Amino acid sequence: MTNELTFEKLPDAVGFLIQEVAELKDFIKKHTAKQEAPKEDVWMSVTDLMEYLPDKPSRQTVYHWVHKREIPHYKGSKKIRFKQSEIDEWLATNKRKSTAEIEAKANKYLSENRKAQRL
Repeated sequence: MTNELTFEKLPDAVGFLIQEVAELKDFIKKHTAKQEAPKEDVWMSVTDLMEYLPDKPSRQTVYHWVHKREIPHYKGSKKIRFKQSEIDEWLATNKRKSTAEIEAKANKYLSENRKAQRL
């Protein structure tokens, strides 16, 4: 069987392509719908938070963070609650800079301030 496309075979070829495109659209819709589904925000207690955090802090440490307002939390009816999404953001923002990053920032600051003093 040859794959030569003639004028007589053109309607069948177009029909085949339309069917393939429709199948691809369905496939893409199914896979993107799973990824776009918003994750329901999970509320955690102090005990849940202690188990969730990677370093497994003690209860006293968690209460210390709350007292110092170092960790995002909600307090109502004598109970402290945490949103998992906010805890994830908090963990991501607590990155420590390396020595090279600190030196680069300091050099940039000094070079910019030297230019400003000369003007």
